[in-house]
Amino acid sequence: MKNSLKLLAVLVVLLVVYLVVKSARDVSSKPQALLRVDTTRVDGMTIRNKHDVIELKKQAGIWRMVQPVDYAVETRYVHDVLAKVSDLEIEALATASRDRDSLYQVGDDGTLIRLTAGTDTLEQFIVGKTAESNRHTFVRRTGDDETYRVKGIFTGQVNRRARDWRDKVIVDLAPESIERVFFRYPKESYQLVKQDSIWVVEQNGKTFPAAQHTVDLVLKSVAKMRAVDFTDGDSARAVDFSQPELAVTVALAGGDSYRLAFLPQDPEGNRYHIRKDDVESTLFVVYKGSFSTLAKKPEDYKDKSKPQA
Repeated sequence: MKNSLKLLAVLVVLLVVYLVVKSARDVSSKPQALLRVDTTRVDGMTIRNKHDVIELKKQAGIWRMVQPVDYAVETRYVHDVLAKVSDLEIEALATASRDRDSLYQVGDDGTLIRLTAGTDTLEQFIVGKTAESNRHTFVRRTGDDETYRVKGIFTGQVNRRARDWRDKVIVDLAPESIERVFFRYPKESYQLVKQDSIWVVEQNGKTFPAAQHTVDLVLKSVAKMRAVDFTDGDSARAVDFSQPELAVTVALAGGDSYRLAFLPQDPEGNRYHIRKDDVESTLFVVYKGSFSTLAKKPEDYKDKSKPQA
């Protein structure tokens, strides 16, 4: 009986030891967050990468770029970065020595991120290179010697050029809201007009029905347009738009309208500048294909499948 009690006591002790060790192992195996920041408080972000120094501010609940130019931003990019900041889990200590900063690109060659709330700095850290596995990134908090390997790829998200952070929407409307499009070239002009449910081309007092597939292509092009780049400030003001290659005025249901003027950006005409009347100090840049889709002449609207009178 005594032996049985002793055996039971030993088993209880072993069970307690096992549970303690298992609990400790479970705690130590839980991922540890690298950064200690409440991202809901963040209303400012400065990014210094190999391309630019970019400053973003949250104003009246909306994120906006304030440096190097004051402009609307692609909000989802900001949200992606903040989500990643909240999810930076330490996988392993890469090094505790600053001598290896260049190896992991967490020195001057890394991307410096500063998160602020008002005038307070909440966190500041350097995003280094992506690990060879393409599943991890090296990160070091400024002021610390330790560089950590964290879960996930982060480098590409913060290495964007300033132009890539900007909202590239030029126009984003429903094509169905368009009622009239006026095209002015240096030597001729015409308009595309919706009469009841039929689109017609009007030029010099004459009209003819427009091929619907061509109309659809043009309306989609003029209603949904995005830039690939921007020209700002003095460089934008130096572009002479007194004689554009094409000027398009779009009239919408309800009485609103907008005007887009096009000029080649380069001698080869591979890219075009666009001036939008309600946007000051900035020209949009699009590829030639975007211009060519829109730059139709009256004869381009004739239905080639039908005999012409």
